[in-house]
Amino acid sequence: MSFVKPLYMGAKNGQKKFSRVFRIKKNYLKLILDANICVTTLGVVGSNGWKMGELIAGSKAIVCEKRRYSVPGNFTKDRNYLEFSTTDECLYQVHLLVNNPEKRHEIMLNNLQYYHASLRPDMLVWNTIKVIFDHMNHE
Repeated sequence: MSFVKPLYMGAKNGQKKFSRVFRIKKNYLKLILDANICVTTLGVVGSNGWKMGELIAGSKAIVCEKRRYSVPGNFTKDRNYLEFSTTDECLYQVHLLVNNPEKRHEIMLNNLQYYHASLRPDMLVWNTIKVIFDHMNHE
């Protein structure tokens, strides 16, 4: 749903629709902020997308479907996230994190460090520039 369309509708119905959409997104964000363990699945095109980035930025312990794409930096299975392929594996990984606070905190800390080293907007730009220069120097 788009925030823009209800804003321009102007009628009471549009205002109600905007309020409902805003509440849904606000509740979603509150749930994410309050949770230490988050589960993410692949999107339509088989990518974890920016939801994964939001969870990393929030220093969450992440349980995700097997990733199909690589990301920059030192972001690896069992260090930054736990992986699953089936519902039973997902439940097992969540159970592991619930019952192992040391592992949960380790993943959360690793994601905080990864965010500051690789995913923070200024670092994304800096790391991209470094890759370009490295590529130019090796030609």
